Amino acid sequence: EFREAFRQVTPRVDAPREDASIFTAMGEVCSMLEESSGCSAPTEKVTALALKEALYRLDSSFELNEMHDATEAHEALLDALHRAVAEPVPQPAVGAAGDSAASSSSSAPRLNGHAHAKGGDSFVKRIFSMHVLMEYAKPANPSEEPSKPVHFDQWTQYVVASELRDAVRADRAEGHDEASPLVRVLRKAAGSEALRMGQEPAPGSATQRMLHVPRVFTLGLASDTAHASKGEISESLDGIDARLNLADVFGGLDDQQPQLCELQALTAFYESHYVCFCFSASAGQWIHYDDDTRRLVGTSFDAVKEKCVAGRLHPQLLFYVAVGEGERGDPWGSSES
Repeated sequence: EFREAFRQVTPRVDAPREDASIFTAMGEVCSMLEESSGCSAPTEKVTALALKEALYRLDSSFELNEMHDATEAHEALLDALHRAVAEPVPQPAVGAAGDSAASSSSSAPRLNGHAHAKGGDSFVKRIFSMHVLMEYAKPANPSEEPSKPVHFDQWTQYVVASELRDAVRADRAEGHDEASPLVRVLRKAAGSEALRMGQEPAPGSATQRMLHVPRVFTLGLASDTAHASKGEISESLDGIDARLNLADVFGGLDDQQPQLCELQALTAFYESHYVCFCFSASAGQWIHYDDDTRRLVGTSFDAVKEKCVAGRLHPQLLFYVAVGEGERGDPWGSSES
C-alpha cells in the first residue's frame, strides 16, 4: 500500500531540499524492491545507500558507515516524507490566538526528542500516524489547575520490553488473564488500565484515546540493553501477538474505523546491527533482510522466532497492518490461532 501511494505523489516544489532528497532516495528503494520481488533468487541485493546518504544530509547525526537506532531513523524518514508532500498549514496571525496555538504545540508530548505535531495531510500521515487525545485526571491537590487535554500525532506507540517479559512470566506463573501480556502492557502505556477495570484513574495521570487509526500501527519495544540473552529474547517474542484489536487498548474508537490489525513486519537488532523480517503474501513466506541481502526464512512466524533467538536479535519495531473481515493473511502459519 505504501509503495502504491508513493508512486502517485511527487514532492512539493517548495519542499525543503533535504526532505525532497529523502523522497527521491525512497523512490529508488521502492523501485529496487519491485524489481527484485519477482526474482526467484532469495539473495537478490536491494541497497539503501542513497537513502543512507539522504538521511545524513537531513541530519548529520546519521553518520555514513555507522549503525544507528532503527526507531530514530524510522521517525526521521516518516517526518521527512510527510513534510515533502504535505500542504503547509496556514499559520494563525500573531496575537492572542497565535500565542494560544504556540502554547498548545509546545505542550504536546515528546518522544525521543520528536515533537508529535504533524501539520497538513499526506499519504504518509494517513498510513502511519495515530491521532491521539491525551486526557488528564484531576490533580491530587484541589488548588492546582487541571491540565487541559492535548491533541497530537505520533508514528509509534512504545512499550518497555522488560515489562512485556514480566507480563509473559506472570501469565506462565498465574495462568492466562482476560488480556494477553502485550495488550496489558499497551494499556499501561496508554493509561487505560484503570478505566477498563472500572477504577478511577490516579490523580494527575494521563489517558490516551486514539481518534484516528492508521493503516499501519507501529509498536516499539524499548529495551534497556543491546545484549539481551537468548532467554530474554525468547520471552519478548513470546509476548508478541499475531493480531491486535486496538479497541482492547485505546478508548475513542468507533465501529467505522478498522480496529483489528495483523503483524506483517518487524525490525530486530543485536548490539548496533539491525535486520528486518517481512511477510510476503506473494511468496507465502517471511523474508529476512540483512544489509543488502534477503533470504527466505519460512512460512510461519516460528521460523522468525528461531532465527532471532539463534542470532540474539531482539525485536524493536513491530508493524501491524489493519485488516477487515476476509482480508487476513496467514503470516503466522496454519498452526497459529
